[in-house]
Amino acid sequence: MNTFIQEKNRDNYYCPKITPLPPLSPTNSLPEEQEAVILSGTNREKFFEVLNGNNQPNESLLKAAKRYRETFR
Repeated sequence: MNTFIQEKNRDNYYCPKITPLPPLSPTNSLPEEQEAVILSGTNREKFFEVLNGNNQPNESLLKAAKRYRETFR
C-alpha cells in the first residue's frame, strides 16, 4: 500500500505544506527568468494562443511563452 494514502480514508492523499513566497516589492523582486505567470482559465488559453502565434500577447505572456519554448524544445 502506498504510504502517502491514509489508512482511514483512502480518498485523502498526502499533500505537503506549500510555503507561500513573500510578496514582491522593489527591494524583493525575482530575477526576470524566475518571473511567473499564473496559467489558469482564460490566461492559460491566451498563453497557448501566444505560444502558437495566434494572438497579440501582453508582455508577461510573451515572456512565459518564450521560456516555455526554450524549456520544452
